[in-house]
Amino acid sequence: VGFMARTGRDLSLVGLQSRQSMQLESFRDLRIIPAVARRKRRSLLKDVECWLDRQPFARMWTFTTGSRCNMFELRERLSWLHRKVSRLNAKSFMKKNGVSIVFRSTEFGEIEKAGDGALPTFHPHAHCLVKLAGKLSKARWAEILNNVHEYWNHNWDESGRLKKSASEVVKYVAKPLDLLKLSGAELKYIQEEVVA
Repeated sequence: VGFMARTGRDLSLVGLQSRQSMQLESFRDLRIIPAVARRKRRSLLKDVECWLDRQPFARMWTFTTGSRCNMFELRERLSWLHRKVSRLNAKSFMKKNGVSIVFRSTEFGEIEKAGDGALPTFHPHAHCLVKLAGKLSKARWAEILNNVHEYWNHNWDESGRLKKSASEVVKYVAKPLDLLKLSGAELKYIQEEVVA
């Protein structure tokens, strides 16, 4: 019988009777692990809540990448998504109207597997927090939304003002139960090739 002692980032198993200590192999602080994701999300939620208290016109937009993709396409699809959102932020119609995307969280979407041995598929998307410099007229707002629609081409959603809390925009990369659909090798691949 023993107990575990944490010293800094190291974890050791210590025998109560023998007083012998054995350092355990380190584990990485991986966001894909649900407990780690929950801990890291907590402080981010507080920061976003604080920001929202000072931004009465903040809105949420959700951008998708089109059709589902398999795990070997996921990294490139997420890179494309992030680049496209960043370029949207730089568009003249956004700057001219005082509209900017100030935060985004990426989600894999529901993970699906067609059967044993099938590759998992994902529906990657980004939840974005949008800052408005002030209240815009209905005509100006409609023009901005039309410009975003023309730019994006894929499905996207103007979800309106955040009504409940920051948890609407601060998401997990994947739901813990969805991760159970993946094999150990698939989880390892996603952590090392996509999330890292």
